[in-house]
Amino acid sequence: MSVSATVTFGDFFSYAAPAGWGWTEGSTFGLSQEEKGVFGGTLHGPGRGAVPLTIELHYYAKGNLLDESADRYIRGHADPSPGSKAGEDLGPNGKATVSGRNATVFETRRSRLVPMPAESGGANTPPWIQVRPGIRAHKESIVERFVVIPASAGFYALRYRAPAAEFVTFLPVFERVTASFRALR
Repeated sequence: MSVSATVTFGDFFSYAAPAGWGWTEGSTFGLSQEEKGVFGGTLHGPGRGAVPLTIELHYYAKGNLLDESADRYIRGHADPSPGSKAGEDLGPNGKATVSGRNATVFETRRSRLVPMPAESGGANTPPWIQVRPGIRAHKESIVERFVVIPASAGFYALRYRAPAAEFVTFLPVFERVTASFRALR
């Protein structure tokens, strides 16, 4: 991974940004970062398909509106998702040291329906699912790796998401971002 620059996000964290990856500050949900108590954003990898490659870097302040604790965040993301098969959600599976702190590392595997354009060559060839008349989709397997790091008041969550077929290819980028990550709280 070539690094474009070391980026400092407010007084929350810094990291080495991978060259060629874009950054979007914040997230959805309609509230500002201050209102939610969650600060950070998403790195967007090279566009290679219907499921985007992303690395999310967030600081969850104490009292935030999304997850009251690191344990709750881990339970919420590591618990089996509805309709998942045994073994799909890998759950908490490791420890690491990130920014000099003990972190929890875990992975999940989920399926997502991805719309297929009507003009695509494979639109008439299974495996596809008829979502409703005129709209077809196929299932895409997505793998996510999470790194959850404690803070003095809150926690940090790093999340890498990729299509299963691309996960290993871009995992070194996430590992380098994680290794460069510096918690400032």
